Amino acid sequence: MAPPLPSDPRAPTRRLLQAAADGDLAAFKRIAGKLDGGKGRLRETVEGVRDRGAGALHVSSGRGMLAVCSYLVEELQVDVDAADDSGDTPLAYAVRGRSIDGVKYLLDHGSNPDKPDNKGYTPLHVAAIKGPLICTLNTYLLSYACRTLL
Repeated sequence: MAPPLPSDPRAPTRRLLQAAADGDLAAFKRIAGKLDGGKGRLRETVEGVRDRGAGALHVSSGRGMLAVCSYLVEELQVDVDAADDSGDTPLAYAVRGRSIDGVKYLLDHGSNPDKPDNKGYTPLHVAAIKGPLICTLNTYLLSYACRTLL
């Protein structure tokens, strides 16, 4: 009999981010609770799970999974302007993912539309590059006192 395969220590964190991306709030909460191990530091645990700097709010907002976004922002109070390794915020992910609901949600909950990434691009720049949804996205971004000039 062959020895068991070693378990992937990153598997639970990958499952957490996948649950966020899929909008599976029940699975997300269950996995987050297991990762926390009853320490009572759920926010810190969730914020510590990243893939190239992108956390659960990045991936859930990029796909417009508002139930997960709401849980993260309103219950766990994660940072709506946390940057990934490239400097992209959850708002930039929502714009790139063309998630109008995600953009609106994040702006309604204090996301900074003027926060640039590591290359100096703001979410408004990203919206301009994305094309077809630019009018709707720009309307939301500009209505939140976005100071970026194109």
